[in-house]
Amino acid sequence: ALTRSFLLAFFPFMVLFVLIFVKDKSRWLYVGLAILAFCLTMSPWIYRNYRLHHRFLLLSTRGGYNIWMRNNPYFIKDELAAMGVEFPPEKLDKLKYREYILGYPDFSPDQGELERNEILTREGIKFLKANFGFFLELCWIRFKWTIGYKGIGLKGPLLSGISLLSYGPVLLGFLVSLFVGWRKLVVSLPLWSVVGYFILFYSLTHEGLRY
Repeated sequence: ALTRSFLLAFFPFMVLFVLIFVKDKSRWLYVGLAILAFCLTMSPWIYRNYRLHHRFLLLSTRGGYNIWMRNNPYFIKDELAAMGVEFPPEKLDKLKYREYILGYPDFSPDQGELERNEILTREGIKFLKANFGFFLELCWIRFKWTIGYKGIGLKGPLLSGISLLSYGPVLLGFLVSLFVGWRKLVVSLPLWSVVGYFILFYSLTHEGLRY
């Protein structure tokens, strides 16, 4: 679907931004239009979930699977290796609640999509709480990759140079804007917020669009 659930948390901030920075009466019109656009965008997904699960759900039912997949060093081993990251086996052996990441849980045929997601989410949060330091390390790896200019698996001076030429100016422009954009917060703050939100969300969950 074109509607991505990770943008839900950003919507209230944008409404708050309008209420703070738009001083005339038109701000309520903008807020109303934003709420209308949000409802129209989300309504097909909400309707689909209600027809299927008989519950009103704003989020997709892949959250639990994403927690299991993106915090599982065995599942993303090749991806980590392409980024030059390798966890020593002895370190992985010391992880608490390690059985959670050793294999995908066995679900019975009568366990539906919603129930499976709830189980994966519950067990995933349990694993992350038990290995919070390891989770922070994964977040730091995702953060560095998100703000870096190299793609996964790009090696050699030629590919590195092409990556730097394509992404480097964008990153440099953003850093420059941090110094000059404070004078026009009404323009720059929403842009900064979008960039910061995507970086933060991607670092925490590996969900979203890196660029």
